Amino acid sequence: MTKINLIDRSNYFKGLLLLIRKDNKVAPSEERLITKVGLALGFEKSFIRTAISEILENENILDDPPSFSDPMITKSFLKDGLKISASDNDIDPNELYWLKEIAKINSVPEHWLDNQLKHLVENKDLILEDLEVQNRFVLSGEF
Repeated sequence: MTKINLIDRSNYFKGLLLLIRKDNKVAPSEERLITKVGLALGFEKSFIRTAISEILENENILDDPPSFSDPMITKSFLKDGLKISASDNDIDPNELYWLKEIAKINSVPEHWLDNQLKHLVENKDLILEDLEVQNRFVLSGEF
């Protein structure tokens, strides 16, 4: 288990919120999974609900791709992002572009992300509910 600090936790949650906004809709499956992510990251349920309900209209949230302090966190984020994108049975090109931008900013090779997408498509029913954030991290109060 890897420690994930407060800044990375915030970036993880915000980055996934921005991801679900990329296709201008929040599917029930996306809402359910992002709620699981938020709870696993230690956020209050009311905060999570508010953030999800306001993400489409909130223009004050900057659309900057997040960077993370550890490559393992980035890869976990990208895997969870792919799962959330695929949860509504339609990975929007804008969602995939967003994930590729995050991979690029965090020095994750694009072919790694492409392989993860291929694996997800081939095994979707088996791994969609298995979120990385629930299995890989211990919360840290550090910045």
